[in-house]
Amino acid sequence: MPYDVSENWHNFLIDAELSKNYLIVSTITGGDAVDNPVIERILPSLLHIKMTAILDETLIAYMSSNNITQPRNYRRDLNGRIEFFAYKGLILNDDDLHAIRSNRNDTAHKSQLYVSWDQLDKDITSVHSTLQHLGYVGNHSKLTVDAVQEKAEPSNEPNKTYSQNFSVRVLDDKNIISELKWQRSW
Repeated sequence: MPYDVSENWHNFLIDAELSKNYLIVSTITGGDAVDNPVIERILPSLLHIKMTAILDETLIAYMSSNNITQPRNYRRDLNGRIEFFAYKGLILNDDDLHAIRSNRNDTAHKSQLYVSWDQLDKDITSVHSTLQHLGYVGNHSKLTVDAVQEKAEPSNEPNKTYSQNFSVRVLDDKNIISELKWQRSW
């Protein structure tokens, strides 16, 4: 199956938005909405690594679908692909992409370095711009996250009195584009 840039990027944006809004779960389940320092430290870095992989896979897919062969004088890695695409005029923000690549390398190979949510947001904008310029995605839409807590109902489970349904939704404008549902019984 061919690599679907648009779908993979769309799913990544949903994951990133859900991740940035992880505290919303606490607000609907009765927990304290307090920043989790482990999540705040690790999750943006993991998402940054995934985002950079999508960028690299996109450049490879673009060359494949357009029958473009990368000359041997360019390295066979993301660095070489960014250089080649810039040379051919296929990307306009190669400095930004090299900074993203360098950030990814540092985060993946230096144990004390992390990416912040602000840096991730900035780099998402740069990668989106590249994917849009290559024709894979449209405008970067504003996603929002909300949560729904349904009324507790008598439970059908043995030894449980009540059940309650919850969901966290990602919306594009007012349309639900992703929803995670779960139930809590007690």
